[in-house]
Order: sequence, then C-alpha cells, then structure tokens
Amino acid sequence: MTTAAPMMPDVSSDAVARLSHIDPRDVWKHEAHDFTRWLAENLDALGEILGVDLEHERTEHRVGDFAADIIARVTGSSRRVLIENQLAPTDHRHLGQLLTYAAGTEAALVVWISPTFREEHRQALDWLNQRTSDGIDFFGVTLDVVRIDQSRPAINLRLVSAPNAWSKHAKKVMEGGAQLSDSQRRYQSFFEALLADLRAEKFTNARQAATTNWQNFPTGITGFAYSVSFGRDGRLRTELYIDLGDKIRNKGIFDHLLAQKEAIERSFGRSLQWDRLDERRASRVADFRPGAALGVSADGELRQWVMTSLEGFRNAFKSRLRAAILAVDAAIATPLTDSVDGGIE
Repeated sequence: MTTAAPMMPDVSSDAVARLSHIDPRDVWKHEAHDFTRWLAENLDALGEILGVDLEHERTEHRVGDFAADIIARVTGSSRRVLIENQLAPTDHRHLGQLLTYAAGTEAALVVWISPTFREEHRQALDWLNQRTSDGIDFFGVTLDVVRIDQSRPAINLRLVSAPNAWSKHAKKVMEGGAQLSDSQRRYQSFFEALLADLRAEKFTNARQAATTNWQNFPTGITGFAYSVSFGRDGRLRTELYIDLGDKIRNKGIFDHLLAQKEAIERSFGRSLQWDRLDERRASRVADFRPGAALGVSADGELRQWVMTSLEGFRNAFKSRLRAAILAVDAAIATPLTDSVDGGIE
C-alpha cells in the first residue's frame, strides 16, 4: 500500500514576515551618548548571554586620560565588570583601550561589544583567556539589530569569544584549588537546581552556583540584592539586603521601608523580620523557614519555598525601592533651616 506524501500548506508570500538587519547607528546615533546609556540601563540583556547578573555602577569612568564606557559588577560579589562598546567593527585602538581599562580598573570580567568582530581580534580574546589566571575572563559580544517587517528594532547579542570554563576549572583542580568538601557539594547541588528554576522564571541570569551556604540574586536596582542562605541555627533565610555603600543612606532607606511595614507584609503574605543592624553599614529584611537541613528528599521542597519567598519579596518591594532612594536622598540633600518665626533660641 502506497502512503501519500503529506500535503504542504499553501502559504502565500505575504503570510511570512521578512527579517532584516539594521545598522546599529540607525538606532543609536552616538556611541557614548546613546548606545552606552541604553546598554547601562539594559544590562540584563548582556547578563543573560554571559550567564551572570549585572549591576550598573557608572558610565564614562575615568582611567588616566581616557574613559571606560561602563563599569558594573556581578550581583552579590566584588567582581568588577568592564564593558567597552562600539558601533563600528573592532579595531586595534579599541583593543588597546580594552586592555588599558582592564588594568586600570582591576576588572574580573572584561567585555568588548561590537557589530562586527575581526578574526584577529576574536583570536586575541581567545589568547588572553588561555593565558590569564582564573580571576579574569574576556568576552567578545557581537551586536546585531534586527527588524521583522516594519516592527520596532530588536537587539540580538551573541558571544563570539568566551573563556573556556572547563580548561580553567581543570587547571584549578590541578593546582589543588577546587577540592570541595561534602557540604560544599551539597550547597552547589542545591543552588545549581535553584538557579535553573529561577532562570526559567526570568528571575536571574546566573549559571554559576555557589559552593558556600549563601547565594545572592539581583533586584534590578543597584544597592539592593535578594539573598538565600542556610543558617547555623538550621533555618533557611531569604532576605532583601540593603547596601548602597553609605551607612546613612542605608539606614534612611530601611526606616523609609519600615514605615510601610504593614502594607509590605500584607503584600508579602506574612510577617517579616526587620533588622536595622545599627552596628553595621547594611540593613536587611528577612523571611525564615525552620528545619532546612539539606537532603535529596527535602531539596525540592526547600527550593519551592525559596522561589515563593523570593517572588514575595519582589512583589512587595520592587516598586518601593526607587521611591525610597529618592525620598532619602532628597531628605539628605535638604539642609535644616531656621523656623519661620526667627529660628531656634
């Protein structure tokens, strides 16, 4: 018996959209004023392909007589990220600037973004990754802007050069630096699974799991982080960690949020622990789950609790954080004035 070939659908020419590539300079007229500013406000797009969560620190950072485009850091760490971007094909001048800025900022991640990578420049980044220590990584990222028919332009970032994580890890093992204890392996296993769950929910871009008892996640606002940690008291903690680098600002923001405690906890769904931590620079607001010993049978339940708690933090705090910064900074900037009736006697 002969089986008839499946019929192909009759698709008219106007039923399929046309994908076109756009010159990035048609979208961003000026490299520093337009593209750098856009990228600084959309670091999550870059973080997604790098596999890390990024927080913006500053743009046009002075390094001697020059200025690095963007300085960021990996959320929850001190790892500094240098980003050098351009709207033209890569050239030797930008390669020299990249290395100069990397040295001048002591960057741990060095990222070069361009619409077109010349082969010799991609090879240069590969060579640097092969010969540098485990503490610094170089990335080459192509910038492609596309449009479907007459749609709004869409950005497509692609890695063309990245560190060989396996070879660096193997080198670290040979040097005796990657020996993990049983507890470190359990933490790593838990956080690897948690990261996979959170990436699926677009909560994080991170792919590298902690081997410690804690891991941080981004809030989308520099100076604030969500954190997950296993305490010595047997409790699992999630928290909003407040540290803008200045104790006065931190305490002011904490107090501003504390004044909204009832509304925040109603949004969160239960009571929270508010820790001003007067003896320290930072402050935090925490949620706890008792009886959180790691074990294969319990890990799934613990991960689900963490995800629900982190979502609660995001719903309760995200819209309030920028407002808290603005309110506190305005109060700090406003000097005390004499009263209308002639001042204080």
